[in-house]
Amino acid sequence: TDITELSLAHAKELLELAREAAFNAIISDIDTDEVTKFYIGWLNLYGFAEAEHDDVTGITKVGLSIEVSLLQQHHIFERNGNKESLSGYQVRCLANQKLGTQATSFAIDRVHKAMSLFESGNRAALTEYLGQVAPTNDASFWRICTALAEVLPSGCDDHKQLTGLLTNKESLIREAQRRKQETPEQGTLGL
Repeated sequence: TDITELSLAHAKELLELAREAAFNAIISDIDTDEVTKFYIGWLNLYGFAEAEHDDVTGITKVGLSIEVSLLQQHHIFERNGNKESLSGYQVRCLANQKLGTQATSFAIDRVHKAMSLFESGNRAALTEYLGQVAPTNDASFWRICTALAEVLPSGCDDHKQLTGLLTNKESLIREAQRRKQETPEQGTLGL
């Protein structure tokens, strides 16, 4: 039994190392803030499934310097006892009505805000918002959207809204630019 316990401990350690390597590989090519990197990396490894709080704590220490309390403060996770699951855009937007509207907002906040605006069907509000956070094709916002779309579970509402946003990207950018030219410069998000 000692050999079996030792083998199980090694297997668990190897699995953890593999998970860490996968997480680092996922986030290494994404040029954005650490919270957004964490969100995309976690989504790729675990999706929206519940995980033990210790798993969350462990992953935050892999290639990132991020505190679990920061993730909870920004409603990145929904807590259920000692388990947590990643929050989708609807939960995050309901928890914070100003999500994605401040200069200090994380990239994932801006993407989730845009997804919410897309879902609402308020195209004027969406194009106005995109004019501030993603006015051009090469804005980092769109690269984050693409990275997120690649790891979102197909068929979930987050995937549906993000796919719709990306499918309409060109026309949304054109409308946002036209809208910006037609309206006098007002206060911006400082982005």
